[in-house]
Amino acid sequence: MTTSETLQKILSEDITFVLSEHKKLRSLYALKEEIRYERVRETPFVTESVAEHVYGMHCLCDYFLPLDERLANADIAKIRTMIQYHDIDEVKTGDVPNYIKTVNSSSEQVAVEEVICALPTIMQKKSRLPCGNTTLKRLLKQNLQKL
Repeated sequence: MTTSETLQKILSEDITFVLSEHKKLRSLYALKEEIRYERVRETPFVTESVAEHVYGMHCLCDYFLPLDERLANADIAKIRTMIQYHDIDEVKTGDVPNYIKTVNSSSEQVAVEEVICALPTIMQKKSRLPCGNTTLKRLLKQNLQKL
């Protein structure tokens, strides 16, 4: 099935197709539940780390990006970088609900800078987009919502 045909099926709200695509995408998500070195999760319920969330976003990017013709000339490497680092502040703050993050945006910004400054220099450069003092986190919130 072509990208155009896939998009048409989704837009036509063909629920059988959408559920079928969802099931296929979920097959990649199984990797998020596979614990390394034959270990097991200590909690009986399914949890998701921030790293697992980022992996899921990369999977969704692979699926949805080709479906939007407006993004045909998009800088895929920049989008991937945005996905990779969009929750970088959570190294310091932990995973905080979005509505609370909005209230504490200054402390979030401080955490972003602390984490970026602790990275190797080559990764510090990658963690920022070339736009002066504006860090990646602020741009991500704006741009990922557009996507």
